[in-house]
Amino acid sequence: MRTRPNTNRAAALVLAISVFFAVLVVPAAQAQSDEMVITPTTVASAEIGSTVEQLTDQLGSAYVVGDEVRITVDFNGHVVSRDGEVQFRAVKANAPGDELSLFIINNDEFATAEGVGPGTTIADAEAIYGEATLNWNPDNEGREFVSFENQPEGRIQFRTPGIAGTNVGDYADGEFETNDYDPDGVIAAVWISCVPGTDCPSDASGTADATGAGQDGDDDDEDGEGADDAEPTPTATPEPTATPEPDPEPEDSEDDADTGGTSDDSDRELPATGFEEVLLISLASTLFLAGGMLVLVYRSYLAPMWLRSRRW
Repeated sequence: MRTRPNTNRAAALVLAISVFFAVLVVPAAQAQSDEMVITPTTVASAEIGSTVEQLTDQLGSAYVVGDEVRITVDFNGHVVSRDGEVQFRAVKANAPGDELSLFIINNDEFATAEGVGPGTTIADAEAIYGEATLNWNPDNEGREFVSFENQPEGRIQFRTPGIAGTNVGDYADGEFETNDYDPDGVIAAVWISCVPGTDCPSDASGTADATGAGQDGDDDDEDGEGADDAEPTPTATPEPTATPEPDPEPEDSEDDADTGGTSDDSDRELPATGFEEVLLISLASTLFLAGGMLVLVYRSYLAPMWLRSRRW
């Protein structure tokens, strides 16, 4: 006699298996997403204002911290990778201290808790954070930033691809700030910054130098002179009277990783030398001369029949 299978028992088994996988998979997915969140002080568990050694300890063995030259046109620093993919860059923008006071994130897998990060359009970010204000500063390599009315408070800044006249914002003559922008404009990178000895997270815990040493804003440049700028990042409201009607030119060595772009010398046209033209003219002349010699030597074979019958 055939017996009917116990469907209740089968359903209970399927439910138990589903719950088991939910318990394992959901927390893991949540942990992964939390690790990709940008906060005003951290990215990928790394805290702004840390030293390289502290950064390595905070990130763990899954991350590789390497050196990188000219992360921006004015700073060297370190590139943080995981599984061969760049996660973010850490800049030592203060001297003589060892603190990494600027994180640059242009990996579009990272975003704030509200979902705004590299690759987010300014229009979408404005819908989340409120009115967008774009500004650029000719004294800060012409970099352009965008801020929002209700963006996270603290050390987060949003960088556009704009630089030195290629701005996303639509500025009136002589103006450095605007609410008008290219509707297709995007956020190219997110910056997290602090001033060591003043407002880094470690300063609140009393571990930073209370005298404020190491607040010079720039690394020693190639000629050995250090800048005195104490602020490694641009202010949110640049002074429009600082440089009336600027017309800055982009730095020749500009290769800003903070915008995710490369503008190295390989992309620029080299001046014409005329070598190719001379070579082509010489080759054509040689062929013409060789052809003329063949005509002279073998004219009896190359000439038409009526000309061949004549005696020279």
